[in-house]
Amino acid sequence: MEHPFLYADDNKRYHTLAYHLKRRFGRRVFKASIDAGFTCPNLDGTRGTGGCTYCQGGSGAFAPGPAFSITRQIQIEQARIHLKWKDA
Repeated sequence: MEHPFLYADDNKRYHTLAYHLKRRFGRRVFKASIDAGFTCPNLDGTRGTGGCTYCQGGSGAFAPGPAFSITRQIQIEQARIHLKWKDA
């Protein structure tokens, strides 16, 4: 059955980022969390408090950490993603 809403594979009423990326790259795209050692404006009070999804308490908790180079962190994240989603 066709979805009545264009630009979404999951019947959303708006153009989803997942839909856009799947069309652009030909497959599902995944986020790799890395720690580049930057400060967070949501932790230091510049923009907010408490952090965000990219901080240690959010999605960033999966990041390998600044002890590894950016290149190595990406390799580690690719391996982690491939364990969960074989077609990634």
